[in-house]
Amino acid sequence: MRLVHRFISSFLSVGWKCSSRKSPIERADLLRSLLRRFPYWTEGHLTFAENALDSDLIAEAYAASCAALNLCGTNIHQRALAEFTLGRCFLRRGDWRSAITYLSRSQETLPRESCVICL
Repeated sequence: MRLVHRFISSFLSVGWKCSSRKSPIERADLLRSLLRRFPYWTEGHLTFAENALDSDLIAEAYAASCAALNLCGTNIHQRALAEFTLGRCFLRRGDWRSAITYLSRSQETLPRESCVICL
């Protein structure tokens, strides 16, 4: 079962990368429909969270980041990205204490040498 999940996740990621020629609105709608059909696609939730933050949809970014954090399991890169995105959501909301908590967690998850994260 785990192999099937990894295959589907890889397939969705490749398909998503190939859809880059669509407009941002069409891409957001496509990503929403894919996540409804495949709710366990962690990378899709992370991508959706980033796109939502770029569009200033903080509540949607927060929900997608929480979903990704719950789904990432032992993948430390996905965990760090989810924590980083959550920290950015809290920054946008003005909740500095929570932002610092999640941003420092993301830095602890992936040390500075292995990952470059920019605000």
